[in-house]
Amino acid sequence: MATVWVKIVEAYVDRRDPHRVLRDSAAMTNRQLSRVLVVPVVLALAGGLAACAASAESAPEQSSAPCQIRQLNVGHREPTHEGMGKATITITVTNDSETACEVSSEPIVEFIDAKGAPVGSPSVSESARNVRLASHQSAKLSVSIQGPSMFPKCDEVPTAGLRAYVTVGTDPADLSDLPMSACTDKSVSQLTVSQMKLLAK
Repeated sequence: MATVWVKIVEAYVDRRDPHRVLRDSAAMTNRQLSRVLVVPVVLALAGGLAACAASAESAPEQSSAPCQIRQLNVGHREPTHEGMGKATITITVTNDSETACEVSSEPIVEFIDAKGAPVGSPSVSESARNVRLASHQSAKLSVSIQGPSMFPKCDEVPTAGLRAYVTVGTDPADLSDLPMSACTDKSVSQLTVSQMKLLAK
């Protein structure tokens, strides 16, 4: 403020308009004040954004315990026959419990006979990931089946359905109302399973 009065006195000595000097000094002071205020605000915003980004990066992904078979409702649609002995079955898995849990992203499936014994070679899982099912959420997967006629050296036997290991380390789900035929030879791979896909609640 003292600087402003010095400039006004100098204006009188130089015969300049002191009011104009006062206005110019006030404008300069406002510009300086604006710069002083803007810099901390910008720095504060930048710091806040950086903190949010760091928090998002450090936040762990949600994980849940493996689903138990008693928590799940496992069903299927009627097979879609594609000719040449090929068929596709869609299996739906629903978490009927009030607690979130995880199922395999690529469950292992095998044929079973009327007594529940496995027949032939099971499907091969290529993924060790899990899929999280929220309470009452569903997911689906497709099982592609190559018929015995596709394999010249197939020892064909009747089967009662499929067994799906929806969660590794827990009891499987038996779909025993799907009569089909399977090859008993363990080297024959008839079953291919797709990745589990979450369905909208």
